[in-house]
Amino acid sequence: MKTSFITLLLMCLLLTSCSQISNGPIEEHNNQMSQNSLSKNANSAEVEEMQVMSVVQLDHLQVNVSKQWTVNQGLDSVTFSKDGIAIGGIDGLGYSEEIGELVPNHNEIEKKVELKNTKIKAIEVITKSDLLEGSKKEEVHVFLFIDQTVVYDLHFDLGGVDEASVLSLVESAIPL
Repeated sequence: MKTSFITLLLMCLLLTSCSQISNGPIEEHNNQMSQNSLSKNANSAEVEEMQVMSVVQLDHLQVNVSKQWTVNQGLDSVTFSKDGIAIGGIDGLGYSEEIGELVPNHNEIEKKVELKNTKIKAIEVITKSDLLEGSKKEEVHVFLFIDQTVVYDLHFDLGGVDEASVLSLVESAIPL
């Protein structure tokens, strides 16, 4: 009986010491995983702050726009403003291959270029429009042709948005 008791006591001591040894590295591993999770969460927060685009979806089109812009969505149209000033928008139009039919009334076409690095057929048109005082306002229009059913007019005042921002938005366009 003494031998059984000593054997049992030794086994208990052995199990206790083994569990303490194995808990050490497991706890260190768990602590390391927690630290990694925290740093991943911190990195995720940094990434979220760094993202400057939000998704805008229309009936047949999706684009990414700057989060600095205020987006007002209508029926298959969107207007954009920045700091309370209107800078442009997107309008769904009836389909036409003729650019002259798509350009707003009283606008003169200054430049017309077909854009190449886009998922959708896109034609950029720079226009000048007469204002009441006789001065001219310069706008960029990018017409996106979707499946011979609809054309979207992405239009921006070049005084409020640089052409690179407009091209970035056009390159993000995905037909739906």
